[in-house]
Amino acid sequence: MGSSQQHGHRLKWIIYASLLILRFLGIFQRGYIHPDEFFQGGQELFFGAGGGEGWVGDDHDVDGADDYFAKNVTWEFEPNNAARSIIPPSFMTLLPLRLYVTLRDYWMRFHAGNVAASMISTVDDELNDVTLQKSWLDSFRQLITPDNMNLSGREILLVPRLFMAVLSVVFLDGSLWTLTNLRRSNEKAVQGGVSNHSGPPIEVIILASSWPCLAFGVRPFTNTLEAMVLAFLLVIVAMHVSRNEEFQRRKGTSKLVSGNIHSFLLIGTTCSVGVFVRFTFIFFAFPVVALFLWKRWESLGFRLMNMVRDGSLLAVSFLLVSCAFIMVDTPYYSRQTEFACTEFGCMLNYIAPFNLFRYNSNRSNLAKHGLHPRVTHLVVNLPMLFGPLALVGYGSTIRNLRRVATTTKGTEYSNVERICQWTIVFGLILLSCAPHQEPRYLLPVIVPIVFLYGQKGIGRGVWDSHTSVRKSRASLALWIAFNLFCYIFFGWLHQGGMLQSLLQLEDSRSISNGSESRHQPLRVVIYYKTYMPPTFLMHGTSTIKKMEKACEVDFTKETCTRDSGRGTDVILDLKSADSTVLQTVLRKWLNCNGWKLDASLKSVDGLSVSADGIVVYLVSPLSALAPLVESQSEAHSVMMLEEYSILSSWDYYGHITTEDWPAYEGSVAKFMSQLKLGMHAVSCTR
Repeated sequence: MGSSQQHGHRLKWIIYASLLILRFLGIFQRGYIHPDEFFQGGQELFFGAGGGEGWVGDDHDVDGADDYFAKNVTWEFEPNNAARSIIPPSFMTLLPLRLYVTLRDYWMRFHAGNVAASMISTVDDELNDVTLQKSWLDSFRQLITPDNMNLSGREILLVPRLFMAVLSVVFLDGSLWTLTNLRRSNEKAVQGGVSNHSGPPIEVIILASSWPCLAFGVRPFTNTLEAMVLAFLLVIVAMHVSRNEEFQRRKGTSKLVSGNIHSFLLIGTTCSVGVFVRFTFIFFAFPVVALFLWKRWESLGFRLMNMVRDGSLLAVSFLLVSCAFIMVDTPYYSRQTEFACTEFGCMLNYIAPFNLFRYNSNRSNLAKHGLHPRVTHLVVNLPMLFGPLALVGYGSTIRNLRRVATTTKGTEYSNVERICQWTIVFGLILLSCAPHQEPRYLLPVIVPIVFLYGQKGIGRGVWDSHTSVRKSRASLALWIAFNLFCYIFFGWLHQGGMLQSLLQLEDSRSISNGSESRHQPLRVVIYYKTYMPPTFLMHGTSTIKKMEKACEVDFTKETCTRDSGRGTDVILDLKSADSTVLQTVLRKWLNCNGWKLDASLKSVDGLSVSADGIVVYLVSPLSALAPLVESQSEAHSVMMLEEYSILSSWDYYGHITTEDWPAYEGSVAKFMSQLKLGMHAVSCTR
């Protein structure tokens, strides 16, 4: 190996290692890409099936305001819908949290040796005694809920992200690395050369530098998990195909390698897992399995016995794993009922992929989430995710179709490359049939598209002499600029103040609870013109559960109200409602009319507090509040809602909401200063 070649391999390792460091640092990203990161990957674990509206909404009888209580559990996890399996979020969020708690407690017991460790041990012993007295359903409920873990909001946010970052390296980078090495080995074997796999493949470096990998890859999205499962399926099939091709070349025969039972069982198991992660996995996996079986059966002469054998192995493994998913989901969804669901007919109600498919088959249901043109995936979403790679893929497909039309022969692809190409095409076509289309739905094609078009997308001349240096540098610069912009925008700036505000509420509440005063005011926090607030990040793992149990024991309003004053907040989510709705909600919780005559209002530290001990905060982008502010001073701002004024408590800079851009008034500095989320204490205007 020459010195220049060694330098090239060393450079690849340096670049790849730097990108890995960047990915793991990305667990601290502040951006809020989409609510499903939290409402399909954690929120349902902390509030459970049937949580519906927040418990506080039932305790405070405020006419008209209950419509805006922040959702604890989304519709997918309501028992009457049962549209999502609880296993994927448990795997992405609950599993790493339990591992973290186990390691943390081990460290406290055996290394710290302090009083806190002894207290944890005592509590664990008491919990074990209680667990022995519970029914199996109660014991299972404890396994799939994060009770008694004593975690902060930051730990709940960061630990699953760290876990997903590790998984992305294993299943995304590792799968693409394997696919690329198999292709290299096949090419070298056909050409009669020696394969050299030194250094990370260029495709892996491209994957590691892509913004979907850096932003989505470290977050507990089910789309990310779906991409990992599909990549693993491609590796299983590719290794099987490569092994057969090598055997055929070495033996000079068309026969296949015998003894493939474990491969079929693994394929069936993987497909079942993928379907229960997201039912759209079928769209991507079908061409993988279908082309694999077709080529296999073609080599075997389409013998019925082989076809039945292979189909039976796939079906048995698929059904067994699917039954395991259903058996886990059934007690999760049926635990709100009086009796456990143990009958087979009852379990059929909790087949999550089928329930979600049935829901999405109804256009009126999709209309609730927004309708898009059928070409949105093709024209907008795929280029938004993969930029130059999508454009190169479109160009390659068009050129290949032209060759087929003119010479009846297109580009020669290996079996694995053909499978990857049809995975992209088939998934894109079927997903485009639905009128509700979001970019993250196409995330599973990240490994196939980089595998096929990665080198062409950045210009092969960067790494070898096949392309002009100028063209290569231009392609590379475009790739870096595109991914850097999208990573900063979606990973750090998009709704960038939301998570900070929730964690700030948890921190300030912890300080208040630790103070000597036993009568802390109840904070009503109104989120206005923002994404859905994932409230589990500000509750930790014990407060809300204790409040729910207290209300279950004693259903009187007094008990719940009394307990709710102990450091728990009321979260109201107004979404994109207009100012009249905001005014209605404010007047329900803090009625300032007749301030001087109303004895139910008092002032504490300049804040208006009702007789019930309620303080109101308004969390909103500055750009959304600007039209509501009538006059402004350094101390406070008087709102156009007449009787209210707002005091700035906390500002979170770097918050971009595409629904409410600030007005540009000729000054870039002033425009940038308005890109923030503010948490404002609402007071009555004197």
